[in-house]
Amino acid sequence: MKFLTLPLTVISIIIFALIPATVSMAQDANGLVGSQWILIAYGAAGEENPLIADSTITLEFGEDDRAAGSGGCNTYSSTYTVENDTIAFSGVISTLKACAETGIMEQEQAYFGALQSTTSYEIVDDQLIITYGDGQQLVFTRLSLLSDTQWQLVSYGEVGEETLVIADSGITLEFGEDNQAAGTGGCNTYGSTYTVENNSIAFSPITSTKMACMDETFMEQELVYFEALQAATSYEIADDQLIITYGDGQQLVFARINTLNDTYWQLVSYGAVGEETPVVVTTNITLGFTSDNQAGGSSGCNTYGGSYRIDGDSISFSEVFSTLMACTDNTIMAQETAYFEALQAATSYEITDDQLIITYGDGQQLVFVSTDLFDGLK
Repeated sequence: MKFLTLPLTVISIIIFALIPATVSMAQDANGLVGSQWILIAYGAAGEENPLIADSTITLEFGEDDRAAGSGGCNTYSSTYTVENDTIAFSGVISTLKACAETGIMEQEQAYFGALQSTTSYEIVDDQLIITYGDGQQLVFTRLSLLSDTQWQLVSYGEVGEETLVIADSGITLEFGEDNQAAGTGGCNTYGSTYTVENNSIAFSPITSTKMACMDETFMEQELVYFEALQAATSYEIADDQLIITYGDGQQLVFARINTLNDTYWQLVSYGAVGEETPVVVTTNITLGFTSDNQAGGSSGCNTYGGSYRIDGDSISFSEVFSTLMACTDNTIMAQETAYFEALQAATSYEITDDQLIITYGDGQQLVFVSTDLFDGLK
């Protein structure tokens, strides 16, 4: 069977190659690159407005002189420059969702306007304060990199002398947005709260169910795990691993749980938010994810496959390989090409109410619904 390799877009690579390296180095030296923040107040200094309850505005600084985040309703991106303590954002673009909640859209627009008029910044006591306009302030606190992540324990104990987790015991740890932690200890389910400050971490007393496992080694391992969590001191995330240091330098080593594993989806629309193009009625475009980071499905005319990588809510796909059937309907072929190009330009994803939304390009979206009728990769 012949396969077709679709080329990756190189436009962004060329653009970023033209940006002077000294700019990125300067911004890295100022402690912004790779940092993530959540807005807690904005407005005149000393008279700041708190955010609307249950709304979340975030700001993340990338290595490529780009910033991105959520405005509370829409996701956005921008370029930014810093010099000493001055900071400027330009070219703020966002998706075009309309949120119905009272005040959310107005708050978002105020935030986007503030970003466009920033003048300086400082980081004090784990807060990022960005001054804008006539002395108003955006006040951020650090965003926990742990929120909404799930992990499975791989090993524990002394560095270099780690004990591997018993096969099929399945010890997990999940972090919620509200500083809740939970999971299974291999025998019992458990819960706790957690606090982080910089790379320090601490867990409150653990509560768990009281099941007695038939295998005593499972019970012993669970007890060691619970004691390790209570003695946690610091953490780091690297290459999809979470390492929690506890006690006298021992480590709990976790692997990230991929929430896309063994899920299957059907495309319903694609394109700019609010101007989505529905999938041609007679076609079935699917996307499935396996536990070994393979993805594929039916593109409406051909079957396709490739690999994928996620990091937090970021997602990227390798070059897509497909069969070479030629559909007689040019509309279907054009749709297939647009779909493949969208996958290659994918930047982030979210799963909400049985929908998978993959953002690509300049804020366009692939919108999928969960399906059990999957045509393609299994």
